[in-house]
Amino acid sequence: MALLFDYDSVKYSPNNALALAYCAKWAYLDAPLAQAEVSKQLQTNKFQFVNIQSSGTQAFVAGDSHKIIVSFRGTEPSKLQDILSDIRLMQVYHALGNVHGGFIRSLDAAWREIFTIIRQFQDNNQTIWFTGHSLGAALATLGVAKMLEFSYPVSGLYNFGQPRVGDKKFAESMNKEMAKRYFRFVNNNDVVPRVPLRTIGYADCGYFLYFDKAKILYDDLSIWTRLLDNFHGRLEALGEKGTDGINDHNMDAYIAGISKNMDKLVK
Repeated sequence: MALLFDYDSVKYSPNNALALAYCAKWAYLDAPLAQAEVSKQLQTNKFQFVNIQSSGTQAFVAGDSHKIIVSFRGTEPSKLQDILSDIRLMQVYHALGNVHGGFIRSLDAAWREIFTIIRQFQDNNQTIWFTGHSLGAALATLGVAKMLEFSYPVSGLYNFGQPRVGDKKFAESMNKEMAKRYFRFVNNNDVVPRVPLRTIGYADCGYFLYFDKAKILYDDLSIWTRLLDNFHGRLEALGEKGTDGINDHNMDAYIAGISKNMDKLVK
């Protein structure tokens, strides 16, 4: 059965959360397979894959007469540990605030091509949506920031396992400009949303949505309740292959969480 998409939604939509979570997953596929999935499940008739070999930046843009979706590929699971231990921390200037230098360089390498495709696809005033998982979520956030910088409207940003992208000013700017249109999902002990550290000048942004170890979705979870749930999640993961923080980063875990909470309404 095809996925539903509320293309004119002005608030959180479980249908859009699930559809964009799948788009974040499909961004890891080769272009023909990604196109087949998107066109089948979301009835899109426009598709273009972007692959910048020099920077390793990959994304697809898909669309139809109602919507345009931009989905960035994230960190390959086999390389995640290397990324966490060798992340570039230097911030650089952006109009909305300072941002992670490595992330913005990756986006800049592909942005002209991506933005050109968006403009080519937008022939019916379609709504525009961004998504990504892991590094892809960081690039999606910066892509939306680029759109905002030039007053180009974005209807929604749904991110999964997103690392921190910029400083407090950047976070405040994004939260103001994308209020209740930018949703940041974190699955239990997922380690990636905890880097880069706040202590070196990074801040969280987006409307925080959290899955506990039982995949129950919360949008008003206190920090102490979350820490306790993290602890229980780590206890249950003892003896499992890999670490809980890495396992919880898996995109399939996010899809499972959203699927379990399709009746959940956020504030």
